[in-house]
Amino acid sequence: WEPMQETTATFKPGAVQEDGSVRLTRIPTAPQDAGPPPHQLPAKARETDRARIVVKPKPRPPVAPADPGPAEPTCSCEPVVVDISRYLGPDGAGVIASSPDGEVDVQQSTYTPMLEQRPPPRHFAHITAEPGRDGYTAAVGKRWGRVGFSIGGAKHSGDEIRPLIGVEWNW
Repeated sequence: WEPMQETTATFKPGAVQEDGSVRLTRIPTAPQDAGPPPHQLPAKARETDRARIVVKPKPRPPVAPADPGPAEPTCSCEPVVVDISRYLGPDGAGVIASSPDGEVDVQQSTYTPMLEQRPPPRHFAHITAEPGRDGYTAAVGKRWGRVGFSIGGAKHSGDEIRPLIGVEWNW
């Protein structure tokens, strides 16, 4: 038996799309190499994805000046960084946003999950083979939340089939 070798995912560059939106650069990173999240996560939550977005504001058209002179566009036009983390915790999944360059407007910012989380399967099957002993076990069961119950049978070389009853706890 050899442990599986960890494969290295390839770097995927970002791209500007036809509508001007940007597909972000994808840099696969192992969790231990990513460093701490740039913001606080909810208790017992773990970060699953992280994005850093740099936005350069567009100058706004000038307002008609009271003084007839050349009007300059109004804008500080300094790039703004927005850090976004997806997380998974005991209360479900969510998104956290922060910016070292400004304040995230809590009234105007939204998160819209487009896919509902799929509930864990309620039914399961379990099959185990015992190489060299000519034995096997088979069971079917049902889960209620984190607890499951199963019934099945086991057979070993030369033995009769024995009934099995099992309880499982998922966390």
